[in-house]
Amino acid sequence: MLNNTELKEIAEGLIHGTLKHVFYKESVALAKEISQTFSKGYPEWMDKDRPKEPKRIKEYRKTVFQNPVIGEAVRITDKYIKIEQADGFSISYPKETNEQNELEQYCDNGFFGYNSLVNYVFTSVISKLNYDPNAVVAVFDKAPSERETDTREPFPYIFGSTQVKDYVNNVYCAVEEEGREAGQRKFYVFDDVNYYIIDELKTGKLDIAVVAHNCGQIPAFKIGQFIEEEKQGERLLRSILHDTIPHFKSAIRRYNDIEVELIHHINTKEWSIAPEKCKTCNGQKKVGREQKKCGSCEGTGVNNWNVLEELLIERDSKGNLFGEGGFPFSTPAGYVPRSIEALKAMQNSYIGHIDEGYNAIDFGILRQRRTSAAESAKSKQMERLEYGQKIYSAARHVVENLLIQFYRFIDAQLFGINPAQIGKRLPQITTPMQFDLMSPEALLEELKLAIDAEMNEEIKSALKIKYAKLVVGENARETKTLIDQVNIDPLFGKTVEELELLMGGGEESATSVLD
Repeated sequence: MLNNTELKEIAEGLIHGTLKHVFYKESVALAKEISQTFSKGYPEWMDKDRPKEPKRIKEYRKTVFQNPVIGEAVRITDKYIKIEQADGFSISYPKETNEQNELEQYCDNGFFGYNSLVNYVFTSVISKLNYDPNAVVAVFDKAPSERETDTREPFPYIFGSTQVKDYVNNVYCAVEEEGREAGQRKFYVFDDVNYYIIDELKTGKLDIAVVAHNCGQIPAFKIGQFIEEEKQGERLLRSILHDTIPHFKSAIRRYNDIEVELIHHINTKEWSIAPEKCKTCNGQKKVGREQKKCGSCEGTGVNNWNVLEELLIERDSKGNLFGEGGFPFSTPAGYVPRSIEALKAMQNSYIGHIDEGYNAIDFGILRQRRTSAAESAKSKQMERLEYGQKIYSAARHVVENLLIQFYRFIDAQLFGINPAQIGKRLPQITTPMQFDLMSPEALLEELKLAIDAEMNEEIKSALKIKYAKLVVGENARETKTLIDQVNIDPLFGKTVEELELLMGGGEESATSVLD
């Protein structure tokens, strides 16, 4: 617990901007690197990578710039939703006598417009986890009643790395409210007993409110999963997206090169043989001593032609075109031919960098466009295993380090007035171990192999149902029809021979049953 002297020093450091934790600059830089790599704006590092490029070319690159990896980051982050969708994920609350679990009612009944705490975690928190791993989530009531007997409304508020001013593990955490002007700033400081709301007043004084949270530990922590660096007992955390950044940056460069190169191919350069000089003015555009505009060429100095006129090319005295060398082109006008080989090479390079980005985080299975028949089953199994392990690791972090902690802190602040009640309403949460990892393309290939191999009808139907769920959705009519066909038909999947045995007859009996 912070004493008055420590709290005063912290408050003054926050007001004067001198209070910064040991990894403040690095955490802000990591978040900025992710933001620039996966945002719509033209990244600063593009100019640094091409220091000798002319300014006009750089400006043109900025004009045509499009970031092709924004969707890749979203696709990777969306896979964390599989944790909630997995069959092994479940939340079960202990039931209270003659009434609904109050913690369940608080966390699952709307929950501040997010429908439930779980939904909030698998949308807003998951996104911040990957885009700003050193962000802090603080569970508290921003506007608590002055009377401790009044009901609190704790919520897991997210503070980005730029807002996290100081962080001393197991001692205290200090964050700043975003969007406040000087003279109206607000800060929150958390220790293991209280949290402090510090308001900066226009008079220059500070108003500090002390609120007991009953959590027994600091109800604020960084949300990242992976450790980048440790120093002075503190940790700088990194995101799963960080390993993809070098490869995705290369993909961005190459994609930008492709955009520029495409413009050159679309807007090809036209060439034509220059028209002959006007014979009246000999190309001088003017005639006579008074240097009047030549009437024959209208002051152009040449005999122009247009597309409706015939282009005549004169021969010399020996009958040659353009001298003894002859006519150098197949046509007197046309377009400069451009090779598309460089464009093809850049396209392949771009695709390769995207693949490398996914492979760097063991998500390569998501890039399978088509399963090759030559690819070994063992290789495919290893890819799924690596991907599954990565998702399982993420599932443990989300469930054990985030979701369970949120429930504990909310429970303590809702029922902490009566210490005997703390923890009695906490749910049991199971971490799933098996995930549906296959993409629709890979699953379709598996289904084709099953059909070609004439496998059991139940196996083929199971693959069909999984494919339907991925493509049209679990609640789609097509999916429900497939499931009903399997569940309702008592003879589903039986062969003719099996039907003969069941019906106790020969081929004729089996045929009548099938009819």
